[in-house]
Amino acid sequence: MVRLERRGGNVELVRPDGKVGKLSQPGQPDRLVALARREVRDCLAEELRRLDPDEIYGAALAGIAKISRGRTPISPMMNGAAT
Repeated sequence: MVRLERRGGNVELVRPDGKVGKLSQPGQPDRLVALARREVRDCLAEELRRLDPDEIYGAALAGIAKISRGRTPISPMMNGAAT
């Protein structure tokens, strides 16, 4: 179950059987939503189609640089990411 807490009321999404989810929103009737589980290979293929820069990862690295001044620099190529 996923619950988003909002001022206007909570939005909930429940998927008990792994195929169909129930979406509940304030002031609206509950709706059934097709939410079949995806295979890992399908998720991986989708990620590999995206060859653009990862903006969130880049921002995280920039944040690390700000808080690690005076320490040994951390390279994104460390930890076996590339050899």
